[in-house]
Amino acid sequence: MLFEIDNLSCGYKGTPIVQNINFSVTDGEVVCLLGPNGVGKTTFFKTAQGFLPAITGKVTIEGKSILELNRRDLAKRIAYVPQIRGTPFHVSCWIWW
Repeated sequence: MLFEIDNLSCGYKGTPIVQNINFSVTDGEVVCLLGPNGVGKTTFFKTAQGFLPAITGKVTIEGKSILELNRRDLAKRIAYVPQIRGTPFHVSCWIWW
């Protein structure tokens, strides 16, 4: 599988946070994105997965734009585990003596 980012700029309300990103990843490659808080790592990942619209550029998987893939086909190709703070649902505990 080829995952390719071409001239991607992303941000919010038309204001770029990350600009002009270009790279590709093929089967067997491992990529790590490191940086301090607030520099756009999460914004980039959300855009690369189609959760946020790109300001410029495109993201393709196996030659197809992620905008052309439906959510089911996209989920077969991209795994995403978001960082969650707190419990995602209410949990109660009962103790009987």
